[in-house]
Amino acid sequence: MTPISVPGNSNSQQGGFTLLEILVVLLVIGIISAAVALGVSMDDRRTTAIEASRLADLLEEAEEEAMSRGEKLAWSGAGDSYLFWKMDEAGKWQQIADDDLFKGHVFQDGISIDAVNLNGLPSDKKIVFNPSGVNTPFRIVLSGTESKIGISGDAMNRVTVESNE
Repeated sequence: MTPISVPGNSNSQQGGFTLLEILVVLLVIGIISAAVALGVSMDDRRTTAIEASRLADLLEEAEEEAMSRGEKLAWSGAGDSYLFWKMDEAGKWQQIADDDLFKGHVFQDGISIDAVNLNGLPSDKKIVFNPSGVNTPFRIVLSGTESKIGISGDAMNRVTVESNE
């Protein structure tokens, strides 16, 4: 009996992928994954920097506002949000809710307050801005998923933003 061959069903042709094809696909997947991870990392750094810059501007504005109003203002923050305060006639702190500039703020996803220091020491107290313009030096550290940025204020109302990476 003679063997009969069926077209397209030869032993020399096998279905599937070669090792080289599989390696090329894995390489492409790796490159795409790295590009996505880098993009997310850059977005996190940029977002953290934007939030830090925004907060630094507001802190400078609060210092100037305290001097122009002739009253104490303050800032407090924890976790993913912060508030501004003013002192009432009775000497009690009241949250500022009626001012669009100084109303409470929640950071964008993934950004939080990592540390607050007053005079170089960790603190959970408010940062107070005096009408005299002379204030306690402070440092606030914001953390993103991939980055940390510090905001420092000196006794003479100079606020700076610096990267901690």
